[in-house]
Amino acid sequence: MTAIKIYNKERWFIGENIWATGHAWAEGRLLVGKSWQTFFEPCNTFKQFEQKINRCNGYFALILKRGDKILAAVDRIRSIPLFYTRNGAIITDNALLASESLPTEKWDAGAIREFFAVGHVSGPRTLRKEIAPVEAGEILEIANGKPHKKSYFEYLHATVPEDISVEERHRRFKELLRETFERLVVWAAGRTLVLPLSGGYDSRLLAYMAREMDIKNLICFTYGRPDFYDAVTARRIAGYLGLPIHFVNSYHTPHRRIYNSPLRARLDEQAFNLISLPNIQDLPALYRLKQEGRIPDDAILISGHSGDFVSGRHLDNLKPDSDTLNTEQVIDNIIRLQYSIYKPAGKELMEMRRHLRSLLPVNTADRGTMYEHWVWRERQAKFLVNAMRTFDVLGHEWHLPLWDNAFVDFFLELPKELRKGQKFYREHINAMHPHLDYPPNKITKHGWVRDIRFRRYGPGDWLGSLKLMWLFGDMELPNRRFIHKLNLVRYSHLLKHEYQTG
Repeated sequence: MTAIKIYNKERWFIGENIWATGHAWAEGRLLVGKSWQTFFEPCNTFKQFEQKINRCNGYFALILKRGDKILAAVDRIRSIPLFYTRNGAIITDNALLASESLPTEKWDAGAIREFFAVGHVSGPRTLRKEIAPVEAGEILEIANGKPHKKSYFEYLHATVPEDISVEERHRRFKELLRETFERLVVWAAGRTLVLPLSGGYDSRLLAYMAREMDIKNLICFTYGRPDFYDAVTARRIAGYLGLPIHFVNSYHTPHRRIYNSPLRARLDEQAFNLISLPNIQDLPALYRLKQEGRIPDDAILISGHSGDFVSGRHLDNLKPDSDTLNTEQVIDNIIRLQYSIYKPAGKELMEMRRHLRSLLPVNTADRGTMYEHWVWRERQAKFLVNAMRTFDVLGHEWHLPLWDNAFVDFFLELPKELRKGQKFYREHINAMHPHLDYPPNKITKHGWVRDIRFRRYGPGDWLGSLKLMWLFGDMELPNRRFIHKLNLVRYSHLLKHEYQTG
C-alpha cells in the first residue's frame, strides 16, 4: 500500500481519493479545489488518466487513489513537484521531509557531484537512491508496489507545414496572448496581480498585456541599484504604461539578515527537495515589500518565466550553429553552458557525459531541439521555475502566463528561422509599443563586483567556497556566477555522502 505524504497541506485540496494543488483549465472550465475531484471522478485506468491530464492547461500536481493503485501527475513544467520512492511505498510533495522516515539511507554519489556542478540533479533521480521525481510532463502509476512513468508531453519542435505569412503568425500570436490573459483574469477573480518588472522582454510583455487588457488591480516592482539597467528600464516602462511600480533599493535591504533567517531556512525546506539549489533571487525584495504592506495578503504574483527560453533564446548559445550539431556536440554544449559551477573533470566528466547521453531524446533529428529538451526538463523545471517556492513560503499564489499551453505550443510549431535570435518574439513585443525607448545597458565587465546580492554572504561563506574550490580542483577568480558557489556552501555536508558511497 502506497502512503501519500503531503506536508504543505494548506495548498492542497484533499477530497475523496484525490489530492490536488494548483489550478488549470480543461474543457472550458477552471479547475480549482473541489472541481478537480469532479473532473477526474471518471478516471480509473492509466489511459483514462493520461487523456484527462492532456486536457489540462495550468500549473498543478495531482494524486488519485483507485483501490490499491496510485495515479499521479505534474504539469508540463513541473511547477509543483512530486516525488515517490522506487519501491512504491511513498508518494509525497516533499522529498527531504519524506526521506527522514525511510529505513535506509542510500546516497547517490554521481548525483551529489552533479549537484555541485550544475546546481540541480538531472534525469529521473535525486540525491537519494531511494527517491525519484515525477519529471516535467510525466504521469505516474504505482501498482503492486511497482512505479511506472510515462511522458504525456515532451518539449519537441515539430514545424507544421503551413503556408502562412509572418503577418498572419503575428495575428494568431496576438490572439492567443489575449486568450492566455483572459484565463489569468478569470482565475484571479479581482485579486491584485503583482509583477516583477525588469528590462527584459518577458516581464515587458506581461506589462504590455496587462495594459492592453486594462487590468486595473496590478502593481509592479523592481529592485537592485538605483542606476541598474533593469531598475531604470522597469520604471521607464511602468511610467510609459501608467502602471504603479515600487522600487526596492537593495542598498537598504538587509540581505545577510534575510539570508540567515528562519524564512530562508523554510524556503530551503520546500525548495531543495534533494534535487535543486533553491532559487532565492526575489526573496529579499519580496520580503521588504511584504513587511512594508505594499503587497496585499491575497495578491497573486505573476512571473515572466520562461518566455526567453520558449521563444528560442537558448539556440543562440550553441556552438557550432544549432543546424550543424551532432549529438556529442550537444553534450559538449550542455557541459560548457550548464555544468560550470564546480566543473567536473576526468572520470567524473566521463560519467556525466554518459548520463547526459541517456537523457537526450532519440525521436528528433534536430540537435537544437535536443538541447532545448534537456534545458526544459532539467534547468527550467528543476531550477528556474522552482523559484515559485519563494512565493509559496511568503503565502501567495502565483501564475506563469508564458508557460500557458497555447503560448508554448505556438513556439513549438514556429520555424527555427523565426526562433533564432528570438526574431519573431522580439519583433512582436517591439511592435506593441514602438515609441518606448530604453536606456543603454552600461554594465561593465566587472559589474559583478557591485552586485548587491553578494552582501548576503559572510566570511564563513567565502571561506567555505574556497574550500570547495580546493576540493574540486576548480580554482577561478570570482565572477557573477560565483554566487552559485557561495550558495552551495550550505550544502557542503552532502559531500561526506559522496565520499562514503563513491
